[in-house]
Amino acid sequence: MARMEPHWNEGRVGTWQAFSGALEEVLDGYTDPPIYVFRGQANATWSLQPSLSRRLQDVQDREAAHDIERHLEDQFKAQAALFPETKSVLPFLFAAGRTEVWAFMQHHSCATRLLDWTASAFVAAYFAVNELPEEAGALFVVAPQALNQYAEQQSTSLELSDDQLVDVGIPDRVTFTWPSLRSRRLVAQQGHFSVGTNILESHDGPILTACSAVSQQQPSKIISRKIVIEAQLKLIVLQQLRAMNVAPHALFPGLDGLGRSLSDLASLKAILSRRPANIQMEPTRAGS
Repeated sequence: MARMEPHWNEGRVGTWQAFSGALEEVLDGYTDPPIYVFRGQANATWSLQPSLSRRLQDVQDREAAHDIERHLEDQFKAQAALFPETKSVLPFLFAAGRTEVWAFMQHHSCATRLLDWTASAFVAAYFAVNELPEEAGALFVVAPQALNQYAEQQSTSLELSDDQLVDVGIPDRVTFTWPSLRSRRLVAQQGHFSVGTNILESHDGPILTACSAVSQQQPSKIISRKIVIEAQLKLIVLQQLRAMNVAPHALFPGLDGLGRSLSDLASLKAILSRRPANIQMEPTRAGS
């Protein structure tokens, strides 16, 4: 019999009450490191694919992909000194490990093999619902410790060294990391990252392999989950999050966040204007 590939424990929600209920079991309050990390994606069919692997879809050779990655890193370090906001952290970047450098690059919109996660389920929910209103979104839940437990069972190191990250012979593996150099945006979004050994692959496979193995040993615990948010629920979730101050003006410190927040407000006002007065959603609070 063919071996079944691990898959996400998936549930669909179509109401705010169902969505809140699906999150209840994984809202364990603040811990450091977090018990769970979350990721929201606007299209539920998308895989957990970092931005660099999406850019390198036509590259078949991992060595060639590593060469491109090294070139981006070298160019970023060489040119970052031209910008005043970067000069103060350059000594740190030149001495830091590669994941620290990639995290800084990703913050400044450069494609890397890192994938963004957050310790806040509601921050992740925002990214699951703020775009593509006609498509179902998804919120992923993972217990990072499960990947560490699986690594211990496989007699491998918990952290990936710089050498392992560029070793094409190492098995596919994903781990979670939280950089020590954090931007205002990363702090506001309670940001974390996943990083994989295979630069060309999505993170689903290694995460699910580890979580599936640990789930069999601890069947009473939630190790991983995928919550699919129906398209018609997105604007309702967006409105509820706004009432909780989970909105761009808080997630993206600065003028850019204000602009994003006002764009979201336009979408909410538009949907409210189309609803009969007796079934309107609760109006957005003044000043939000």
